[in-house]
Amino acid sequence: MTIEKNILTIDEVSKLFSLSKASINYYINMGLIDVSMRRGNKRFFEYDIIKHRMNTIQQLQEKGFLLRQIKEKIMQEKYREVSPR
Repeated sequence: MTIEKNILTIDEVSKLFSLSKASINYYINMGLIDVSMRRGNKRFFEYDIIKHRMNTIQQLQEKGFLLRQIKEKIMQEKYREVSPR
């Protein structure tokens, strides 16, 4: 991990979850995962956040969900987090 102990680069995320950087970029572009911060042209991810999100994605894929369905579930989860109760 770089910069701070809980911050990962895209290379580290790629290795940690056995995904290509192209797949991670695809997930970012789809809105499945969010970049935590940018420094110059580099993107960084908070370890706890990316770990939770990637585990969720992988678990749902194992259950047969398509990425677009996973995105819908993630968007619903984000909406619940910001909606007044």
